[in-house]
Amino acid sequence: MRSTRLLIAGLILGAACAAWLSRAPGQSPAARPAAVLKDATGVVFPHPGHVSRIVSLAPSLTQEIFALGAGDALIADTTYCRYPAAAQTKTKIGSTLSPDLELIVSLHPDLIVATLDGNRLATVAQLRRAGLAVFVTHSASDFADVQANFLILARLLGRSSAAQAVLEQAQRQIATERARVAGLPPVRTFFELQQMPLVSANDDTFIGEELRDAGAINVMGRISSRYPRLSEEAVLHANPDAILVDNEQSDPARAVSNWTRFPSLAAARQRHIFLVSSHLFDTPTPMNFADAVHVASHLLHPEAP
Repeated sequence: MRSTRLLIAGLILGAACAAWLSRAPGQSPAARPAAVLKDATGVVFPHPGHVSRIVSLAPSLTQEIFALGAGDALIADTTYCRYPAAAQTKTKIGSTLSPDLELIVSLHPDLIVATLDGNRLATVAQLRRAGLAVFVTHSASDFADVQANFLILARLLGRSSAAQAVLEQAQRQIATERARVAGLPPVRTFFELQQMPLVSANDDTFIGEELRDAGAINVMGRISSRYPRLSEEAVLHANPDAILVDNEQSDPARAVSNWTRFPSLAAARQRHIFLVSSHLFDTPTPMNFADAVHVASHLLHPEAP
């Protein structure tokens, strides 16, 4: 966590230094040191400042490209890239795990962006062998990681100022929700990512942090696996007071009704079983993180002002 915060501080300082150098008198552009960025695979990229043909291989990156004001440069994205609405008008290159490589090559992008968590390294290697530039963002375990990745993407696209504005808004929103639930008893909560098999998230994930910021105790928070597979019996034993069910399932309504079968379950008795947006809770962008905290806070603590 400390190293990630230092990375964020370094990125902010680096952006400020780059801006200062661009204004420094008496220094020719050729004499200035070239800024570089290293991606999650260790590949070093020059800092281009402007790209005009981007392909995104992940929904989070697509949303962030638009949030940075670079949506016009995005020429293609995946079939899972549905937000914002303008993302749906872009050429679709397939899924995150099985993109159409021939189509991507035919589009002649000057930059492809991918994630270490959501894309295959084999895909990255194939695209690089085709002579294409592929930047891979780091894994995101918490909000600090999400911010760091966002700042790196912004630097890559020459949009650092826009990134700062987005981050400040997200941080204000999270602080507001934390203050809203401060002093209230935390709600023991189970987060269901998937029903078959039953999957949740522990405290060492950005979903776990979203729950904490919303005034919840994650009943699966101390399990060693970050995304544990569970039995229904494990949930019944934990007996949460609330259940948040991710809506990115084959039958979300059935996933909710599944828990109402157990009258001994506190969440079922209290009718505290809620369907929540996968787009907000599972897609690691600063904007989604802040909105997820807001939604969870109001579902779990309707009594707060």
